[in-house]
Amino acid sequence: MIFQKPIVFEWDKGNSDKNWSKHGIKNEEAEEAFFDEKKKIAKDVFHS
Repeated sequence: MIFQKPIVFEWDKGNSDKNWSKHGIKNEEAEEAFFDEKKKIAKDVFHS
């Protein structure tokens, strides 16, 4: 599967708060995963 690189992320307050409270990360940190040249994408069989 080929994904185009995203250009802009839009975060609502609920998702911003959830990222921080659940994962301890800011939105900018979550976005970094999409731009990592060494990233690996695999099917998540537990959440599919």
